[in-house]
Amino acid sequence: MEFRRLLLNLVIIGACLGLMGISASLLYGREILTLLYGSTYAGYNKLFVWVMIAGAVIFIQTALGFAYTTIRQFRVLIIPHIIVTIIMFASSFLLVSVNGSIGGAWAFAFSNLCLVFLFVFLLNRALASSPSYV
Repeated sequence: MEFRRLLLNLVIIGACLGLMGISASLLYGREILTLLYGSTYAGYNKLFVWVMIAGAVIFIQTALGFAYTTIRQFRVLIIPHIIVTIIMFASSFLLVSVNGSIGGAWAFAFSNLCLVFLFVFLLNRALASSPSYV
């Protein structure tokens, strides 16, 4: 039970960091882009927000990946990554051709969200089948 609680705390921390990044991009995105890349990029604020949304999903996915490392379940990660690679390819093919860079950010966020769901599903199965991890 301690493992699940620690994992939940790690996921919550990742989600909070992601929300902070999304909030910063919504509130100060133009200023951040101008400061870092110049005024030419200030117009890409909408893309910046979507990239930050994808980043927030990756923070959660990374926390779940740490859980697999902790319980030493490495081989089970091959199939989800193959599935998500196919999802990323298909969603990029469909979304980038219609929506450009924003479509790429959507495809990136969507494929990583799919990986989060696959990780949660497989992690619950692994923890249920081996109580020594819990």
